[in-house]
Amino acid sequence: MDLREASNVIMAKSQNKRGFAIDRMLQKIAMLSKGSNPRNYARSFIISMCESVTHMRAAALKQKKYFGEVLIPVVPLFEEASSLAESPQIMEQVFHDPLLKNAIVRFWGKKVEMMVGYSDSSKEAGVLPSRLAIAKALPRLEKICRTFKLTPIFFHGSGGSVDRGGGPIDNQTAWWPKSGVKNYKVTIQGEMVERWLASPMIAQRQLENIAESGHAVLGKKFRVTQSEELSIFAEKITQIYRAKITASDFLEVVAKATPYSFMSYLKIGSRPSKRTPELTVKGLRAIPWILCWTQTRLFFPIWWGVGTAWINSTPAQKKALKSAFATQAAFTSYVKALDFTLAKVELSVFKTYMQQSQLPKNLIRDFTADVENEFRSTVAFCKSMTGSSELLRTKLWLQESVRLRAPMIHPLNILQIIAQKNHEIDLLRLTVTGISSGMMSTG
Repeated sequence: MDLREASNVIMAKSQNKRGFAIDRMLQKIAMLSKGSNPRNYARSFIISMCESVTHMRAAALKQKKYFGEVLIPVVPLFEEASSLAESPQIMEQVFHDPLLKNAIVRFWGKKVEMMVGYSDSSKEAGVLPSRLAIAKALPRLEKICRTFKLTPIFFHGSGGSVDRGGGPIDNQTAWWPKSGVKNYKVTIQGEMVERWLASPMIAQRQLENIAESGHAVLGKKFRVTQSEELSIFAEKITQIYRAKITASDFLEVVAKATPYSFMSYLKIGSRPSKRTPELTVKGLRAIPWILCWTQTRLFFPIWWGVGTAWINSTPAQKKALKSAFATQAAFTSYVKALDFTLAKVELSVFKTYMQQSQLPKNLIRDFTADVENEFRSTVAFCKSMTGSSELLRTKLWLQESVRLRAPMIHPLNILQIIAQKNHEIDLLRLTVTGISSGMMSTG
């Protein structure tokens, strides 16, 4: 198993005599592994929200306290835009830290595992800026590891849905550096466990897909650079996206027009649905946040801001973006995922959630209008990139699947709205499960 704890807990001093849960777990492993290697019980120690070498050193010192040495690899999880951008500098400091450097060489086999998170980075900036930030960080991390003659292992904290880094395996790996596919490691969560491992034949085919995709990546020359025009486009999206999610009335929509306020009743995760008692964007946990946009059929984080950024681009910038779509794998992968996502959006269903909420009428009107305008502009962007007159034109079988499946989910959305109004928790749980199954994604 992997141990995992947040950096703020790692750095805090417990007021409880028993210490934090992570301390008790390390103590238990030390007892169980007496005379053997603790790695027989815990493969790694992941630090969520890792933002500095101090966080990793603190985790190492905890191990030294219980094991005498730093035997279990400490794995930083870079999951916000700032930590992704600073990750190469953080890792360089790690490689110069005497305690961590000694552990890497003596006990970790000169292998350095680093985890990149998709959910939180997309929650704070939108999916395309998140993907591009990860795509920029990975080769830089690979380079710094190679400089110190260490083997990088990238652990992708992605889920099944597009907004959490999911999608077809070949689309995901197309923009990874070669070390990422040589040591393929991703999380498999939620409905993806069933879809990937439902039978030996299905599991075998998934492994074949991974091998084929990896072989394709290894056979191509890896391009590190991202065009300036694409970076500018992503920055525009981030600004538009953040302006929306920090608007004074946005969280009111989240609370009253999505199932977010009921997440604590669903018992679908190992952690609370929010990090803080008050409702704030930073305090929202990314997985339930994305689940709500999937349940309401809007998929907000995947596409919000793209349409406005496209409309406000100059003809020369649009031409450059079309060139980037043809040549830059991370962007190509995103547009393909966007094509699929937009086909699944049901504005009429989301508008029903808005209309049946207790939100002020002027907020319902204005928010709905903004959604419709942004969606139209984003569809125009997607069609322009793919050169197609309709969504999913290149995958007619998938287009037909979405078209046939969508109407069968609509009644579940109505039942969910009724369940929220009447506080019928059992019915709410059933609708969440049903919509997830129909969408083939929990979010």
